[in-house]
Amino acid sequence: MSSEQTGTIFPTAPKTVGDAEHRRVETVHAPEARGGEAVPHLPIDRYRELGVLGVGGAGEVRRVHDRALNRLLAVKTLRPVYARHSQMIRRFIHEAQIVAQLEHPAIVPVHDLGQLPDGNWYLTMTEIRGKDFDKVIRGFHRGRAGQPLAGTYDNLTLRRLIDVFRTICTAVGFAHSKGVIHRDLKPENVMVGDYGEVLVVDWGLAKTIGSKERDDYEKLLADEQDDDWAGEGPAKTRYGVVAGTPAYMPPEQAAGRHDELGPWSDVWALGGILFSILYGQMPYQGNAQQVIRKVLKGPPVAMGDDAPEPLVELWRRAMQMDPSRRFQNAAEMVDEVDSYIEGSRAREKALTQVAAAELLLPDLEKAKADAARTRQKARVALLSLRHGDNLEVKESAWSLDEEAERKADAVEGHYRAIAAKARAALAQVPELPEARALLAALYRERAEAAEEAGDTKTAQEYVALLSDYDDGRHADYLKAEGRLRMVADTPDAQVQLYRFHTRARRLVPVPASRPMTAPLEMAVPAGSYLAVIRAPGRLPARYPFRVDRGDTWDSRPPGQTESEPIQLLEPGALGPVDRYVPAGWMVAGGDGDARGGLGRQRLW
Repeated sequence: MSSEQTGTIFPTAPKTVGDAEHRRVETVHAPEARGGEAVPHLPIDRYRELGVLGVGGAGEVRRVHDRALNRLLAVKTLRPVYARHSQMIRRFIHEAQIVAQLEHPAIVPVHDLGQLPDGNWYLTMTEIRGKDFDKVIRGFHRGRAGQPLAGTYDNLTLRRLIDVFRTICTAVGFAHSKGVIHRDLKPENVMVGDYGEVLVVDWGLAKTIGSKERDDYEKLLADEQDDDWAGEGPAKTRYGVVAGTPAYMPPEQAAGRHDELGPWSDVWALGGILFSILYGQMPYQGNAQQVIRKVLKGPPVAMGDDAPEPLVELWRRAMQMDPSRRFQNAAEMVDEVDSYIEGSRAREKALTQVAAAELLLPDLEKAKADAARTRQKARVALLSLRHGDNLEVKESAWSLDEEAERKADAVEGHYRAIAAKARAALAQVPELPEARALLAALYRERAEAAEEAGDTKTAQEYVALLSDYDDGRHADYLKAEGRLRMVADTPDAQVQLYRFHTRARRLVPVPASRPMTAPLEMAVPAGSYLAVIRAPGRLPARYPFRVDRGDTWDSRPPGQTESEPIQLLEPGALGPVDRYVPAGWMVAGGDGDARGGLGRQRLW
């Protein structure tokens, strides 16, 4: 049955074509592209030229207005010097056919292929409005100017750049699934549209995997270029025996081993693009010859230390010298990028929780100050009560005391709310440093407050929590050490330290050191001590003291700069019922269970 009989103007497709959705890309030679008939010329009355968009090594691109569909298109043609060259025409048609069969949202669509009235070949494609990815990356890093990579610069974030990179990988992965390798991937060959579109362009060096096509066109272009590479930059596409862009070129391509090229070769270039995203520089610097030598020598070196480790590991694996150790195609890279993005999303949510917790800190400080003021008023009111005061006066004082309790409970509520948000962040990202640091600071503050109040049990609980979340900033505090300075009034005095331990509900001194000669200056574990000081011809002195975390205890009276020596009394200086308490510091008050008790004070 003919096409006329079937009611269509198109001839029936041969059975060998297969399912276009799943078949690999195939190309035909220029004569076959003509279909044995004259190729329609570009209709001059339909397209109106609007100027040159760009000129490359082999082609020119112009903007045209499609009058029939009232749209702007880009028309690519061969440069006049190549317009009659059979090898260049074959390559031009080859590129058009490859791109036309790669129907993907991130690959610029080709609409038509034909010849101009002068015989030059053309293809029409969608015009891309935006800028190349290299300019986007450079704008981000210019705005960054040494600031942390995690910020927002030039209205961009690292996350947005990685989203673009993921789209590039999906497009190249699609090409690999169709049996096509790009061979010239670099940021300049990716366009980012004004509305977020991402398009991989310039498939002029693309090859179908396994094809035996010769690359004589590359030699042709190489002859047109200057043979001295010294002046060429590492990002310029180079043709010849080594074709591609040196700074993003895998070693097998740089060495001219064309039979070793495959999807893994594009993977190396994708790793180079990721390198540029993270560090704002090409993987290799220098002129083309220098870069080629560096590529053949080894992978690039990281340029900073604040890039996310998963992304660093990603480009390092992609840029392995041995192709078998790389990702074998771009689709494999997409899986890794997705894992990073998913983790990045979780991190963003977690950081939102941390930010919400930090917003509560000023309210906590206000609540603490308010509670402290109310507690002080209540203490004054309770201490001023007399047995003969009337009920109204007593109720007023008791009311203040109850208000102080309520405000203390409100402070607890603030602490719980902040800790809950920080723990919610850790539920998203268990090792999130920001959340762990916030909790560590919170628990240290609570431990110190409990110690100050004399609540040893609560203090120990918060110290245990602090040790779970500390990142090293509180190491000195967690060591539970302080310093001891002790001076006696005789140079041959011997000091033995005892620690107080609870036994049968009594504090019992237990030896904690051998006798030492005063003066002493040493680190000691925090806690309560008894120093027994002896010297020949003197009465022993029992000297209790307490060393707090991170503090120094000495016998320096308030307002003085020097320690006051502990006096050892002469025999007979004490009566039978006298007890000698050397001058020094003591802790008074701070019993949380004593109604109307004094606050904890350190007194001389």
